[in-house]
Amino acid sequence: MSESCSRPLRRLMDTLAALEAHPAGLSARQLAEITGYPQGLILQDLNDCLLDTDLAGYFPLYVGEDDPINDSMQIQDPDVRWFLQPNTSMQQPAWQLAPEEALALAWMMQQYRPGGELEQLGRTILAGCGAGQQAAAAREGDAMPVLRGGVQLQGGEIWEKARRALLEEKKIVVSYYARNLQQVVEWLLWPLCLVFFTGNAAWYLIARREDTAEIVACHLNRVRRLQVSERSFVYPADFSLEGYLRLRWGMDLSLPETVRVHFYNEAGVWEKVRREFARRRMGGLREVSDDVLEYYGPVHGVNNFARWVLSFGSSAVVLEPQWLREKMLQTARYWLEMYGEAADEGKNKQVKFW
Repeated sequence: MSESCSRPLRRLMDTLAALEAHPAGLSARQLAEITGYPQGLILQDLNDCLLDTDLAGYFPLYVGEDDPINDSMQIQDPDVRWFLQPNTSMQQPAWQLAPEEALALAWMMQQYRPGGELEQLGRTILAGCGAGQQAAAAREGDAMPVLRGGVQLQGGEIWEKARRALLEEKKIVVSYYARNLQQVVEWLLWPLCLVFFTGNAAWYLIARREDTAEIVACHLNRVRRLQVSERSFVYPADFSLEGYLRLRWGMDLSLPETVRVHFYNEAGVWEKVRREFARRRMGGLREVSDDVLEYYGPVHGVNNFARWVLSFGSSAVVLEPQWLREKMLQTARYWLEMYGEAADEGKNKQVKFW
């Protein structure tokens, strides 16, 4: 069964959308041809919606006059025509949000008001989930909602200054400890976005240096001082956050490194690697044999990339650069020592690949 068929709510929404687009009604057989779902599943969904759930109050379904239905009877004939009653005042089902989810959503909509049509949508959402007043009280009491694990949705004074400069498109001056340079630097920056990275539960400021036009990512915990200037900047039209982040493994801020890695065709490794590279829209993969898939090219964030490669165990091996290969070998040897005889049972396989 396809993934879409195994998602009942998505399947039902597609079916109802088809009925809405055909006021003259459709049979389950016709719906199957339009949506691609099996007619048996479509009949089950329509009967459940009509008889066994409270969705009938939101989606008024009915069948043709020649095909009566009651509470003790289900329609099994795939040629019976179904209709969705047109109703301009038809309401959507209520939001099913946990209290903390509703509070966080309301706070975000208040903190980052989108304007326009989205503004009205935001007010509708807040009215539907009933958390607007809670969010306002939390904001006034400086008790911001938190994510799971206790991570706050805001990052303190530096975060607030950076957010204000970003929204107002004001240049900022930062004193920042650049770990790769092992010194504190002072930069004039154009703030472009704030990113929360779940890998280390930290906030990053993505900005453009005015002197070099280089895009930098500053870990907010290493910002010693941030001053918002009165000078404005024009947000660069050529900047894409998605484009900037998709090539990076995590928020590793090191310079790009050219690597050569072999992935072996076992345990679904090729499929996982290809899916990850496709998600990042990265090229460079090629099959060098029936058993080996190779990537040779630049990597932004080689340390996090190395952790990702290690997740494949003996099914992946780093060939270049030599320093990274040695680092991976040291990690593999550590695992062997750590797990003792259990790891020694697979030692021959490790030696083969490493």
